[in-house]
Amino acid sequence: MKTVAFTPIYSEAENIEKLLIQIYTALSGLHRSFLYAGSEALLVTHGPVASASARLLVTDIVERQAVDTKLSHAEALRQSMLAVMEQKNTTANFTYAHSLSRAPYALVGVGEI
Repeated sequence: MKTVAFTPIYSEAENIEKLLIQIYTALSGLHRSFLYAGSEALLVTHGPVASASARLLVTDIVERQAVDTKLSHAEALRQSMLAVMEQKNTTANFTYAHSLSRAPYALVGVGEI
């Protein structure tokens, strides 16, 4: 399996197109194989993520879509990100409000938003 490394470009408006091209290039082979196999959408990360916040986020997405079957993937992700921001880690004295808990995620392959 070939790994693709890319230099991150942060949120300067003129570089958004370059960033999207880099992300698409990095994901294209793997995400295309899942989509061809019948996956409707993929939740991918742009880098390493914390296990605790990832578990909270993904569990919350699945629970929201189980309750409301008409909820789009994008809206479920948005609502779950907001919910994770408000949660506090009970074993340590910090919250998941920092963007590292939710920012590395992207939704790929959804036809409707």
